[in-house]
Amino acid sequence: MLPAAGGASLQAAGPSGPSLVERGERHAGNNFFQAVLRVNFPGITEHDGCDNQPANSAKYYCCWTHGYANDACAQYFSPPLTAFAFLTRSPYSWLVAMHSEPYEHDGTVPPSFSEFLRAPFSYTPGSYLSGPKDEQPNPVQLWAAKVDSYLSVKMPSANLTHLDMFDEEALTQRLAPLTASGGYYQSPQERVLIEPVLAAAINDKMDGSFSREEFNGAREYETGREWLQYYNEEDLAFVNGILGAQRLAKLGFEQITSNHLKRAVRKPAPSVWEATQHRRMSGLLDHPRWDRIGR
Repeated sequence: MLPAAGGASLQAAGPSGPSLVERGERHAGNNFFQAVLRVNFPGITEHDGCDNQPANSAKYYCCWTHGYANDACAQYFSPPLTAFAFLTRSPYSWLVAMHSEPYEHDGTVPPSFSEFLRAPFSYTPGSYLSGPKDEQPNPVQLWAAKVDSYLSVKMPSANLTHLDMFDEEALTQRLAPLTASGGYYQSPQERVLIEPVLAAAINDKMDGSFSREEFNGAREYETGREWLQYYNEEDLAFVNGILGAQRLAKLGFEQITSNHLKRAVRKPAPSVWEATQHRRMSGLLDHPRWDRIGR
């Protein structure tokens, strides 16, 4: 099979070849990551369907991008999965993004970020409306439950972070564990390419601004911890008390503490324009525009 837009090629792994599905919570950058996978590994994420009727499928929301991960989910896809790719965002920035737009959330969202952190979070995915509702004590517990499920999977998998989406070298290295088990590269020298995805978005002139400048702006928002302005010391203590440093370290995240807060430049409450920009930058990689690239 020839590489897609200069990206990596696939080799068959068994009779059906490799079959990969991506999993990540809302606002992790799933749409962009899935576009990267489609462009670089054509056919690898394409499935004829997913059975949402079995009890375990409903229990873990196997057929939903933002569902829980479990080895049992592999059998419900056609063809069956041979690997997972998990995408996780820092819980601190993810919580801010979810407060801005907690889609699939049941009921009213507290206007205060501090209240949102401590309020129950329940939802039912659209693809499982007849299935069980997922009810968590708060969104922090939700993040912890999802990443714990990713870490529990025994079948071949790769764990990536939101920040990896901005770096071709990081993407290549993070997906490397699937090379030996799934045969996803022709050789270890093959690289995962981002530019073809950005070029496809930029070329759609009728659908808003998707430029390298916008892409870099989203990266700077994340690396510059612009989301830190929404926290106070009590909020950080509450979040850290649930997550724990060990869980964060397993995913490659630094624990943010009051010391980070003290060193940060405190800003006045954001204006409407600033809040809009925050929402745009925090959610750029989740824009539906990416979902149409590589299809």
